[in-house]
Amino acid sequence: MPPSSRIPPLLQPHTQLPQDNSILLLTSTLGASANWLIIRFLCDALTTTTTTTTPTSEQPRRTAGDGHVPSRDEGASEDYNVVLVSWMRDWDFWKQEARKGGGLHLERLREEGRVAFVDGLGALFLPPLGD
Repeated sequence: MPPSSRIPPLLQPHTQLPQDNSILLLTSTLGASANWLIIRFLCDALTTTTTTTTPTSEQPRRTAGDGHVPSRDEGASEDYNVVLVSWMRDWDFWKQEARKGGGLHLERLREEGRVAFVDGLGALFLPPLGD
């Protein structure tokens, strides 16, 4: 099932990426986790839509990091890169959530250079300099 079909139709317009000149910040509270919404934004950013059509369908074909990602010559749209900064969850959590909730293979996308992960608690601060 493509990631776009995992989003309820009424919510799809609200999970699309904003304009190119904007930054998207999602936050959550203890009572309302943003994990589901983050995965949907990742799906929208990292899933490639092509303009090629199949003989039986006029719908664009989407791939999500597991299959062949078409080149621009084959009608691919603009690709996005993502920097995911997390203060509460580690990389393994996001890999599992993206696979279960969105059908994304984040490790493969990381190897391709399309995803970068920053562990907000462990990697944002430099160790103290030795004397």
